[in-house]
Amino acid sequence: MIAEMMVAQAVLHRELGHVRAAADLDRRALVLRQSVLSADDPALAESKVAVAENLLAAGDARGAVPLAQEALRVLEAVGGSSADRARWILARSLWTSGLDRDRAITVARELRAGLGSDGVSEATLGPEVDRWLERRSRP
Repeated sequence: MIAEMMVAQAVLHRELGHVRAAADLDRRALVLRQSVLSADDPALAESKVAVAENLLAAGDARGAVPLAQEALRVLEAVGGSSADRARWILARSLWTSGLDRDRAITVARELRAGLGSDGVSEATLGPEVDRWLERRSRP
């Protein structure tokens, strides 16, 4: 319950442009969830996605990669927009960090191919993923 309140507050802070406060709350929610949830709990995975997204936004793409990978492993079983968000953060983190740009493109293409099963992901991510892939596509 406390972690859920932290996550809700983080969303509100992010919407208000208070990025540091949001990142701090997401980090605290992750630590709390790690202490009480199993490694394969989707709520824990969603906290990892939030922290990975914050790391990516703060310029630490390399730090975001393992969190996004762990989260995606769990969220793929659940599917839906949470897994899509994890894939998107993983692709961008892999690319930005320079760790594996080929895999980044592959993950982004897999994400794009899977969009459309729920209208939310298609509408919110589709155009952004298309632009991202277009800028990075190889001849």
